[in-house]
Amino acid sequence: HYGSITNCAIGNTPTTPLRLNHQLRHWEHTYNCVRPHQSLAYLTPLEFVTRWKLHRRKAKCH
Repeated sequence: HYGSITNCAIGNTPTTPLRLNHQLRHWEHTYNCVRPHQSLAYLTPLEFVTRWKLHRRKAKCH
């Protein structure tokens, strides 16, 4: 499955806590900023939140 942390780690097992942290940060960035989510109308979580905040701001002005 695309974006799965399991796929990210297979064959590339981190040997140090620092390396593990680097891999987890990369996975988190991909999950939140690159990978579209079906449940969010194929937006990334970042895109979804950005649009939601903009819509909310516009609604407060009216």
